[in-house]
Amino acid sequence: MNSVYYFCGDDEFLISFEYKKLLSRLKTEDIDIRIFDMTDIDFADLNNAVISFPFMSDYNTVVLKDFKLDKAVKDEKNRLISIISDIPDTTVFIIIDTSKIKSDEHFKYADFIDAIKQNGEIIECNAKSDKQIAGILIGGAKKRGKLLSEKNAALIIELVGNDLLTLQNEIDKLCAYCEKEIKEDDIRLVVVKTVTADVFELGSNIVKKKTDSVYKGLNNLLYLRTDEKLILGTLIAFFADIYRLCLVDNPSELDNKFNYKNARRQLYYKNEFVGVYSKKQFQSIFEYLQKADRELKRSPVPASVTLTTLVANLLNVR
Repeated sequence: MNSVYYFCGDDEFLISFEYKKLLSRLKTEDIDIRIFDMTDIDFADLNNAVISFPFMSDYNTVVLKDFKLDKAVKDEKNRLISIISDIPDTTVFIIIDTSKIKSDEHFKYADFIDAIKQNGEIIECNAKSDKQIAGILIGGAKKRGKLLSEKNAALIIELVGNDLLTLQNEIDKLCAYCEKEIKEDDIRLVVVKTVTADVFELGSNIVKKKTDSVYKGLNNLLYLRTDEKLILGTLIAFFADIYRLCLVDNPSELDNKFNYKNARRQLYYKNEFVGVYSKKQFQSIFEYLQKADRELKRSPVPASVTLTTLVANLLNVR
C-alpha cells in the first residue's frame, strides 16, 4: 500500500466510489480510522493521528476531507507537505480534494503535488464521456449475465442522464427485469426518464407529426409541473440540433464547432430528421419558438396556453 492517496477531479460520485473501494481494500477496523475535516482542522491533532500505530488493523487510516488545494493558504500546504513527507509504514493517509482541480492545473501547486507523488498516489476522478459510460453499463450488465448492446446502452444514457449512481440503479432494475438481453422495449418500460429526455421525445413526435403523442406528452409534462422555460429551452435545443445537422456532411463536424463532444446532446443526433424541413420551414419554426420565448418572459398569457399554441404551430409547419 502507498502511504498517501490523494483523490481529486470533478466527479464527486467517482471520488466517493474510489475512496470506499480503497477503504474496503485496507480492511481497517473502525477503531483505527480517524477522519478530519479541513473546515475545522487542527494540524497538531492530524499529525498525532498520522504517527499513531494501529490497534487492531494492519494499517492506521487517516482521512482528510473537504480539502481544497486552490483555497489552501501557504502555511496549510506546508504543514501538509511536512506530514506527508514523514508518514510511518503502518499509516495510510487519504486526502479528498473537493476543489475539482484537474491534473492539467497541478503545475500551479508543484511543491504540494510533488510531495504527494514522492510518497503516494494521485487518483484523478473526472466525469466520463458518454462512450465510456456506455462501456461501464455494458460491463455491468455482462457481470449480471445480461446482454446489452452499445445502441441500447446509449439509449439508457439518453433517457436517464449520465449520473453514474442513477445509471447504476437503472441497470440493477433492468437486469432484474430482463431474462437474457436488455432490449429497447424493456428500457423504455422500466427506466425513469429525465425531463430533458421527455422533452426531446416531445420534439421527435412533433417532427413525426404524431399529434396524439405530442399533446399527451406535453400534458404530462405540465401535469408534473415541469418548468415551462425548461420545456421551451429544450425544444429550442432540439430543433437547433436538427438545423445544424442539415448544414454538415458528417455529425462529427458539430462536435468541435459547437462543443458537443462531451455533451449528452450528441446522443440526440437524429439523422432521420435531416431533410424533413426546408430552409423556409426552419425559419417558421424558429419564429414560433422565438414568439413563445417572448410570451413566457413578458406576456400575461398562461404558460400552458403558450406551449400548447407553440406545439400546434410546430405540428402545422408544412
